[in-house]
Amino acid sequence: MDSLLQNIEDRVSFGVKQVAALWQKEDGTAEELMDFCKTHFVISEEGLEELFNRFQDNFEQINGHLHELSLILGAPMQVLRHKKMSVDFLFSAFSPRSHFSDDSFKTKLAFVVLLNFRLTTLAERMKDGEDWSRRQWAEARLADYFSDRVPAKAHQEIERVFVQADNYINEYNFFANKIVVDGTQMFPDVGALICHWGLRDHIKALYSSPNSLEGQRALYQVMLRVVQQTVPKKVINCPSVEWNPYTDDSESEPCARYKHLLDLFGAIRESDEFYRKNKTHIDRIFNENREIPEQVVENILTDFLSSDVVKSVGEFVSGQLGRPLEPFDFWFNQFVKKDEKAELDAVVREKYPTLEALQASLPDILMKLGFDEKTAKDAGSKIMIDPGRSAGHATGAERREGVHRLRIRFLQEDGKFVPDYSTFNVFMHEFGHGVEMYFSLHRIDNNLLNGVPNTAFTEALAFVFQGKDIEVLGLSKEDERTEHLSMLKLFWQTFEMAGVSLVDMRIWRWMYANPKATPEELRDAVVEIANNVWNDYFAPVYGVKDQPIFAIYSHIIDCMLYIPDYFIGALIQHQIQEYLKGKDLAKEVERMFTLGNITPDIWMKKAVGAPISAKPLIESAIKALEALKK
Repeated sequence: MDSLLQNIEDRVSFGVKQVAALWQKEDGTAEELMDFCKTHFVISEEGLEELFNRFQDNFEQINGHLHELSLILGAPMQVLRHKKMSVDFLFSAFSPRSHFSDDSFKTKLAFVVLLNFRLTTLAERMKDGEDWSRRQWAEARLADYFSDRVPAKAHQEIERVFVQADNYINEYNFFANKIVVDGTQMFPDVGALICHWGLRDHIKALYSSPNSLEGQRALYQVMLRVVQQTVPKKVINCPSVEWNPYTDDSESEPCARYKHLLDLFGAIRESDEFYRKNKTHIDRIFNENREIPEQVVENILTDFLSSDVVKSVGEFVSGQLGRPLEPFDFWFNQFVKKDEKAELDAVVREKYPTLEALQASLPDILMKLGFDEKTAKDAGSKIMIDPGRSAGHATGAERREGVHRLRIRFLQEDGKFVPDYSTFNVFMHEFGHGVEMYFSLHRIDNNLLNGVPNTAFTEALAFVFQGKDIEVLGLSKEDERTEHLSMLKLFWQTFEMAGVSLVDMRIWRWMYANPKATPEELRDAVVEIANNVWNDYFAPVYGVKDQPIFAIYSHIIDCMLYIPDYFIGALIQHQIQEYLKGKDLAKEVERMFTLGNITPDIWMKKAVGAPISAKPLIESAIKALEALKK
């Protein structure tokens, strides 16, 4: 009995303190605060379980419906099936979710949670979470909803400027058939390429074509001009104007790219004052969203970038190319198979001639990967493909009645959306996201634990699926040499993403250190940051200095420090792939991705038996190089 009373006393103590810390004058007097606590504190374990279940069930429906409403309102800005009207920007900027936290405090639902469920710190979760029960984890995630009290107005402003930046990125296209160098039309049969993904993917595609170097250099030059903001405004998203990216010095657009980033930073910085512990967006991204401290991520990044094997892999790539490396060669993709893109396009066209055919084939693709028929059909019914305006992204449902949407850019022919190999490759990546979302929502034990520790984990499964694209097409020829080459491909891609991640992190640090910067000052700083990262880690491999190309990534502008998740995701991908060798992929994917939203290292230990580390990928690259020399 004494221990029970002590437990109740402890709960009363932390509960009242948590409520008082966020109770404001408008919420009531001190007497009203105490009356509220006496009324809503739950004493019994049975009552506490009933309260927890009520919040879990209701929050699933609230979050799910608000998310679905946002998808509907934003669809014309994201999906090509909808005609875009000027008013759609306003609908898209409207955020139904922005009032959720604010209204929860005003109705005092938030205070009921804070009174009965304890807030935890990242340090506590990392230290003790491995021994927590699933219920303890779910209670911790419930309390996380109300760790800070941020007014709806702040959320709405961030959403408004995010939509502006996202729309800018989605509409930033170059018509490749209008690029003319020394009187030669460089890409007569290629239409719109979105920046940066479309430009990058065409550089990749050209590796399988003979005499493609000048074309790759021309597209790289376009990218450099985007970073430097010297692109003639007359050619952006224009299908009729020819230009030479080396010599055309026509009037450029204003420094719009960096103004959008500054606007987003400004809106986020305005909200900083409402957070009690993690006072900057950088702190919140790493300590709350990612749950991996910033310095830990940076140490992993710099250790990976500084590894001795990097230069050896670079020499291998140069040998594959038969020439010295050029800056864009971090997109070299012909490690394993030098298929002509036209041949792969033909295979995709035959198997999946339309978007609808691809949609209908989702269960079949999952069964090819080892999933049982029931799971494949159920998952296939919960994942929907939309023809997107951007290169590709996935957005998950938040209630079990919802669907997960993959938005992918397709070719359009005769009024139909038609995939080619590049589209299929992107689809497989986004499909990996969809499968993660399916298991981590529809097969999870507690909805409050739905999802994964952070977006790096969903990126990891997306990369695993993307690496299965040739296999799904029925063209895979697995052998020991192919495995070693695939390992070097992953290492080389991760090397690239490590550079972009470091640039992204340093840009945000610079903005916080220079909050009154102009777009032009930010542009100059971004170029300098990107050059410095290149010079420190890439110039020794490539033999050329001052290449700001890592600043081209569109996610730098509109995704608010997301890019390090690609790097972390690649490390996790490798650790998962190594663990899966000789095991049932389908069963292991379901086991791993129903672990839910626990801290990253605990998830990894439960999933593959080891924390996140760059060491396994570095060691695998060394082994692959040694094997290929024999």
